[in-house]
Amino acid sequence: MAKHAEAFEEISRLPGLVHVKVTDREEPYAVPASLLTLSSDVWRCELTGGFMEGETKELPLDVTAGEFEVVLDFLLPAAASKRAVDATNLELLMTLSWKYDLQGLKLKCMNFIGNEVISAHNVERRLYYGIKYQESADKNFFKTDLGKSKDFLAAKFFEVDGRACLRRVRKRIQEEAAKISAATSPLTDLYADVVEDVLHAVRTRGLAAVASYNNTGTGQLRRRIEVEMPHVHKFLKRSEDS
Repeated sequence: MAKHAEAFEEISRLPGLVHVKVTDREEPYAVPASLLTLSSDVWRCELTGGFMEGETKELPLDVTAGEFEVVLDFLLPAAASKRAVDATNLELLMTLSWKYDLQGLKLKCMNFIGNEVISAHNVERRLYYGIKYQESADKNFFKTDLGKSKDFLAAKFFEVDGRACLRRVRKRIQEEAAKISAATSPLTDLYADVVEDVLHAVRTRGLAAVASYNNTGTGQLRRRIEVEMPHVHKFLKRSEDS
């Protein structure tokens, strides 16, 4: 039997509503069982796989009421067409859609990232996502976007304060590693690779710029002064530094 046919057969055995419990609200949300099971393989497994949630018709989630309502807006068919992923809700939607395997919402998040122009305002976030989700089922998308983000940071390293950007990414990666009680993890290893790649690209660009300058008339004259008139060269350098 096809996977979608199996899903519909399982859903047909569910009650009409499931009571979703969140962390900061006493009254549960009454949500159609079909909406939950079609939106998430995780929820479908919990409700139809012989677990306690299927028996009690209660689904406890590790989210706040506000967070669940944002996600629910994207899952409800009538509301979903009106809601859009943007910079203000992306972080929450990314976290919850991967945590609960919300495939439709994952796609919307990736579409937003893919259509967003890389800039000083989002390169830190994109580097972080590229590292964090590198081992997910959607790793090809994040691997490609990580490469683009590294190229941007290398090209704009001094304009966007690349070192500060990388330090902020490192802090977020360390926080992720701490959640699994690991001083090092594939995330921290990948972060180290990203830093090495970016700094190597910056050095390469710098050397290319120096070589290009040295091939100009001004550059050649300066090299000649440095060799033949070192005292004049030192004077010029002190003047530039001051």
